[in-house]
Amino acid sequence: MQPSHAATLGRAPRVPRAPQVLRPAPRGAAVAKAPAVPRSSLAFAAVTGAIAWKTWTARRQRAPQQVEKMNTKNFLSTGSLTLDLALCGGLPRGRMVEIFGEPQSGKTSLALSCLRAALRNKQSCAVLDVDRQWPHCDASEDQLLRARPKNAEEAMEMMVDLVNSRQYDLIILDSVASLISKEELEADISSTDVGFAVPKLLSRFCTRMEKILPETGTTIIFTNLLRNSRWSDYGADSEVTCGGNAVKYRCSLRIAVRQLERPRWSEGGEDEDVKAMKTLLEVVKNKDGPKGPPVECDLLLGKGISWESSVVEAAMDLHVLADADAESDASGAVVFQGQARQPSDWAKVLEDDPKICQQLAKACRKAWIRRMNWMTT
Repeated sequence: MQPSHAATLGRAPRVPRAPQVLRPAPRGAAVAKAPAVPRSSLAFAAVTGAIAWKTWTARRQRAPQQVEKMNTKNFLSTGSLTLDLALCGGLPRGRMVEIFGEPQSGKTSLALSCLRAALRNKQSCAVLDVDRQWPHCDASEDQLLRARPKNAEEAMEMMVDLVNSRQYDLIILDSVASLISKEELEADISSTDVGFAVPKLLSRFCTRMEKILPETGTTIIFTNLLRNSRWSDYGADSEVTCGGNAVKYRCSLRIAVRQLERPRWSEGGEDEDVKAMKTLLEVVKNKDGPKGPPVECDLLLGKGISWESSVVEAAMDLHVLADADAESDASGAVVFQGQARQPSDWAKVLEDDPKICQQLAKACRKAWIRRMNWMTT
C-alpha cells in the first residue's frame, strides 16, 4: 500500500468528524448569540436597502391620513386666526421667523400682534428695540422684557443669553436694518472698510441659533426692511433685504407684508385716532408646512391685528357664519346664535363676550380640518 500524499509531506491524515446532534439548551443556560454582521459589509447594505424600499413603497401606496385635531402646542399664535390657519398652526416653536416688507408696510404692527397673542396666552417674551420706536405695550416686567442695545454685538450677546436662559418663549428683534457694528459706530464717517461686519455677525449668530433653538423651544422674530438692489441692472433681484443672506437662508418661516391701501382713520366712536391699513400677508417660505394662500387683513398701526375681526373673517370664509344678506338655508352655513349679522357687529359681540369668541374659533378650526380632509381624499 502506497503512503498518502499527506504522509509524504509530514502531516497527519484527516480523520472524519462525527455528525453533531443539535439538542435544545437546558433552562437557564446562556445561549450564544450569532455574530453581528458589520455595518460596512455589502450584506448589511443590501438588507437595509430592501427594508427602506419596502417602507417607501408602502408609504407611497398608503391612503392620505386625515387630520383629526390641529396641533397648537408646537406653535405660537400670530394674533390672526386666518394667518394661523394659513400656516397650519401658527409660528413654529424653536425656529427663526423673518417678517419683511417695504417701509411703513406694517412689519412692526404684525410683530406686535404676535407679541400680544403670546402675552394673552401667558407666555414670557422679550423685545430688543434697535429702532427705538417700539410702541407701548401694557405688560408686567416678569412677562415682558424690553431692552435697547447700542450696537449689533450687544444685541447678539443679549439674544444668546436670553435663549440659553430657557425662560422666554418669544424674542423679537426690531429691526435688522438698524443694526450697526461697534467698529462702524466708532469709526470715521468717511471710512468704507467696515461695511460687512453686520452680515458676518448675523451669519455666525444664525448658524449657532439653528442648533440651540430646537432644544430650548424659543422662537425668534426678525423684522427686516425690503429695499431696491443696485445690481438689478445686471440680472440680480430687484428687491433684497438688509443684513445679507444669512437671515434669509436660515429662517424656516418668512412672511412678506405688502400694503394694499393707504392708511385710513377710523370713523366715529372713541377710536377716531386709530389708524388702520389694509395689507396682504404672503408666506414666502415655510419649512414646517405648506405655504398657504395669501391673507388680507386690516392692521391697526400701533396695535396689530384685531383677533375678533380675524375670527369673523375666518368664519365667513369657512361658511361658519352667514352674511346679513345671505339666507342660511341656501348657503348651508351654521348661523351663530341663530341670527346673521354684519362682520363689524360680530366683532363687537365677540369683544364683549370672550367665551363666544373661543367657541367660534374652535368651530372655525373644525371647519378648516374638514376642508383639509376633503381636499386630501
